Amino acid sequence: MMNTQNSIQWAATILHEGIHAELYKFVDQVHNREVNPNDRKKLFDLYKNYKGLKSMSSRAQHNYMTDKYVIPIAKAIRELDNNKYPLEYYMGFGWEGLKANAHPSLLTNDEFNEYLRLKSIVIDNTNFNPNDCN
Repeated sequence: MMNTQNSIQWAATILHEGIHAELYKFVDQVHNREVNPNDRKKLFDLYKNYKGLKSMSSRAQHNYMTDKYVIPIAKAIRELDNNKYPLEYYMGFGWEGLKANAHPSLLTNDEFNEYLRLKSIVIDNTNFNPNDCN
């Protein structure tokens, strides 16, 4: 299979998956009584809502990420791209993988499509090189 993602897309994917890892770690720490579940009460409320569903943890996490991480991911990718464009251009990176779980009042299809259009401009024009990261 051919790799079709460029470095900035990989960075966004790593951020998204890294957040999943952090959330799984937090849940594990709660089960081991190392942290207080009320530190992320909404996450556990979502886990309770999806209890019994095969995709419980993924759906709960994606809903939580939609609420807490879309803008931070967009800001991080914008920073990697040397703040070349306004934040809206990077929102598609933040929404990547989360749109399917978003309530339409949070993000309409038209808004999402506009974010994807702006994201493609970033992808086509980025100078991000992971070898330049310190």
